[in-house]
Amino acid sequence: MEQSPQGVAHLKSVLTACSTKPVTVDAVFNTSQFMHLLDQPSMDLILAVPALSDGLALEQVIPLLSQKRWDAALIVVADAIGHEQLTALISQGIRDVVPATQALRLQFVIARELASLKERRALQYYKQRCRELESARDRAAVANNEAPAMLSVVGGKAFTGVNDLLTGLYKREYFIHELEQLMSGAELSFDCYAVLLIELDAFEKLRDELGIAIADVLLSDIAGVIGALVDDKSVFSRYDDHTYALLSNAEQAQQLAEAIRKAVEKHSLQAMDSGSGTTCSIGVSIADEGIKDAATLIANARLARDVSRAQGGNRVHLFHADLDAQVRREQASSWSERIRDALDNGAFQLVFQPILNLHARPNEYYEVLLRMIDETGCEVLPHRFMAAAGEAGLMPEIDRWVTMSAIRILVEQRRLGRRTHFFVKLSAHTLCDAQPFLGWISGQLRHQQLPGDALAFELSSAAARDNREQAEILFSGLKELHCGVALEHYGDEERSQGFARDWPIDYLKIDATLIHNLAQTPENQRRVKSIVNVARSEACFTIAGFVEDAQSLSALWSCGVDYIQGYYVQRPMARMGFDFSEEDS
Repeated sequence: MEQSPQGVAHLKSVLTACSTKPVTVDAVFNTSQFMHLLDQPSMDLILAVPALSDGLALEQVIPLLSQKRWDAALIVVADAIGHEQLTALISQGIRDVVPATQALRLQFVIARELASLKERRALQYYKQRCRELESARDRAAVANNEAPAMLSVVGGKAFTGVNDLLTGLYKREYFIHELEQLMSGAELSFDCYAVLLIELDAFEKLRDELGIAIADVLLSDIAGVIGALVDDKSVFSRYDDHTYALLSNAEQAQQLAEAIRKAVEKHSLQAMDSGSGTTCSIGVSIADEGIKDAATLIANARLARDVSRAQGGNRVHLFHADLDAQVRREQASSWSERIRDALDNGAFQLVFQPILNLHARPNEYYEVLLRMIDETGCEVLPHRFMAAAGEAGLMPEIDRWVTMSAIRILVEQRRLGRRTHFFVKLSAHTLCDAQPFLGWISGQLRHQQLPGDALAFELSSAAARDNREQAEILFSGLKELHCGVALEHYGDEERSQGFARDWPIDYLKIDATLIHNLAQTPENQRRVKSIVNVARSEACFTIAGFVEDAQSLSALWSCGVDYIQGYYVQRPMARMGFDFSEEDS
């Protein structure tokens, strides 16, 4: 909404600079054109001057726009605007006022509003999809009760729930069992067979932006997209978090893989407006006489998938022993160099997620998380480089970088009068080298004059279980330094529940599998209450991560959990700005 063609040209150039997609601009100069605009089905963004060329004022325009109920951001572009008029416009719902001469600021404001619009629409879309999915699950539960029980026992081996609850696909264990049966010759469904591993590209980033609940619906959606292409003889499963596995006829494997890639890409384009688009990387491994077991066939498919991902994703790669082994060596070497460069030149960054006390104690707790910043300025999540860091022997150095950076920030926080506490993750590699790490952290705390109780160190239950002697050394040493000790992924298996009695633990971080859909899962509620009782008997606190909604929060409160963490509280942020004082309200 402008007064002149020159103004429209200026705004269009700003819009083009903000968007990676083609921009369609409707120019409105007068009342007649504005009334015609109201006949349009929707708008994404409205840039407006205080009045049109024939005198129609913005104060008159806003009520008419409100009646349309467009989910569109209204930004006023004006060089001079009075305080009273500005206050009135903001009260009517405009998003910002930007001088026309400040093109760079206008770009930032437009980019911010478009990102906000993208998130709002994604949330609306997936709320509807969640409702549809819940309805479908109810129907599936009825159908499952009426179905024969033949799937609960396969080949004489019992399975506790063959199907994944989220996607309805077979579980990983069932897939591996079927592949092992096939390779042993017990059931030859195909003359020659292949394994396809299908991984969604950049899924962690998508989940980081949109949250677990929306990401779960996306996983279910894409399972349906792929399932529509799979015949009855194939075995289709959810192999892990965002990877599907498919056991298929070898003759059709590459053709099928390409069809799946195209179908997921098409779904991605359709979902792009909601912010939930994704593609996939597919690795194909065909069985031959040289492959003797299921593990090798799956490992080959995994390597082929890694090659697809390394080449940019959204592609299919057929495993080739010699070529792919070389690619893997080159890939590992490349990551090692990138990690070393990040350590030496400041390309690592910390982000912070608040941990909120459910019992109104004014503690300012954050978990410290690591990100790598690539050459384009984008965040690289840890799962992309941690395995390579481990293979290159760099994990202890990364752990120390994170710890030292956290200590420096804590010292500055205390200088500003803030009593901030950090939870810092440690790898199994540092655990296995516990004594040198303890000597190092003792020296750093003493040098920086930081009390040890400002830090709590987290270690996974599995790493502690597999390295019990070193865990005892590390935990006891940290307690001598007055640092907190936390076990994460606690309760993922029954035998982990004795660890709180064996070691000097301060915090038990409950495994995420017990938190998801907690309000609807009585068995998980029982297990969480059991963990809370163990914690209380050993005078330690419980923390529930991955909290996504008010229902889960209510269930956690009822279970007696002490702290919560997750998107319901706040996503990980580069700056610590959470208002912990709200706990008292």
